[in-house]
Amino acid sequence: MNTVKDKDQDKVNECKKYNELLWECIDKNRYTVKNCGKQFYRFVRCFNSINYK
Repeated sequence: MNTVKDKDQDKVNECKKYNELLWECIDKNRYTVKNCGKQFYRFVRCFNSINYK
């Protein structure tokens, strides 16, 4: 199972924030993502930067 290092917990929390912003955008746009590119790419970039053990 993948786990994150303690020092990367702040990064995980930051990504959770971006995920919440993405879902807020999706909700506002009737569950479509075409208007949420900025939020999507912020989340993906953050998620891909997490260091797993």
